[in-house]
Amino acid sequence: MDIPTIFYTYPSWMVIGFAVIVSGLLFAKQDKSKQAPLPPGPKAWPIVGNAFQLPKEYEWLTYQEWSRKYGSDILYFTSWGQPHIVINSAQVASELLEKKSSLYSDRPRMPMLNELVGFDWDFSFMPYGNEWKESRKIFTQYFRPTAAANYRPIETQKTRDLLLELLETPEDFMKLFRILSGKIIMALVYGIEVQKTSDPYVGIAERGLQGANMAGNVGTYLVDFIPALKYVPDWFPGARFKRQAREWRVDVDAMITVPYNAVKSAMENGRAVPSMLHSMLEESGENADALRSKLTASVPAVAYNGKI
Repeated sequence: MDIPTIFYTYPSWMVIGFAVIVSGLLFAKQDKSKQAPLPPGPKAWPIVGNAFQLPKEYEWLTYQEWSRKYGSDILYFTSWGQPHIVINSAQVASELLEKKSSLYSDRPRMPMLNELVGFDWDFSFMPYGNEWKESRKIFTQYFRPTAAANYRPIETQKTRDLLLELLETPEDFMKLFRILSGKIIMALVYGIEVQKTSDPYVGIAERGLQGANMAGNVGTYLVDFIPALKYVPDWFPGARFKRQAREWRVDVDAMITVPYNAVKSAMENGRAVPSMLHSMLEESGENADALRSKLTASVPAVAYNGKI
């Protein structure tokens, strides 16, 4: 049997032992007699729950198999004391997350991804609240269907450029198609032209998203189930996750700061071209409050990372 990913991430038995003790205490405190009926799911072990059954990759395939096995589009399982609900149907997702969004549209706490790696600026992972609502409002302002129609000239031009590039180097078609969306979104959001090869902005986004994908994988990091572990010193045995998070955070922060600073510098020098960020900076002005200033930097990056 493969050793679960969690043990590769935490090689120290001191950290594991501490987590097991804390999880056991939490498990013991639960009053199951007061719980409402839960959706079906795989049988859990004491303390660890289903931690060792969680897939390391291609999670959706396992969830589909579980849905067929248990005859339900909603699954329930636990891992180290933390409950998880998986919705495996578009219809159920619409019923719960759209029609009853005030009840079910919140996000779970993700200490590794949001608090250590620093991906909390992406409203896809924010808890429901004022910042989430303002972020979504700004994003919708620029990407609703009527606004998106204004972007067709750029989309058309980038598509024509792609066709010319395919004539020159047809063997690179996979790479050219992969960066097409990045070229379009960088032009729309920041007014920046992406280079054909080794573009620094695309490289930053790819590295940042690679770290975010690793950090956001449920079941990989014990700190997501025992959040107090985020206070473990970096030098502590078994705290490799803290050092890894610090490395990933450099690229995740750069996803916001590098293109943002490039546009601000271009505006100061009178070289900026029209873009989403250009418009937001002009609208907010110098008297923007702290939240608006934060969202002016983060919301464009949400579009930026979503298309790379």
